[in-house]
Amino acid sequence: MREADGPLESERSGALPQLSRKGWAWTIAGLVALVGAVATYAFAAAQAESVRWREVGFDVIDDSQIEATFDAFLYTDADAECLVRALNESYTEVGVVTVHVARADGAEQRIETLIATTERATTATVVGCTALED
Repeated sequence: MREADGPLESERSGALPQLSRKGWAWTIAGLVALVGAVATYAFAAAQAESVRWREVGFDVIDDSQIEATFDAFLYTDADAECLVRALNESYTEVGVVTVHVARADGAEQRIETLIATTERATTATVVGCTALED
């Protein structure tokens, strides 16, 4: 009779050991807790934002100006400022403007702003918005 030279077949194939019911229960409970923690963190982070924005579009007027359109959502009573920039075809900044968003004009606003450019812009984008201190 010949002796075994190497590991058992299940060890060589890379098979993982089976979990007991208790092991599966702990694994599932851990995954549920992890998903719950991530969801809670994401919800809290979203609620912490005092101002959000959504880009709507832009219109190239001519070689020296572009119009940017975006929506601003204010979640506090404070005004906000949004930084909007114009980019050329090489993604180089060719114009920038800071837009004041007055809370008195509403919590949700559609903003249209002209940006003067040093050369023809091919896009306009909102860099970000921040709430102003009262």
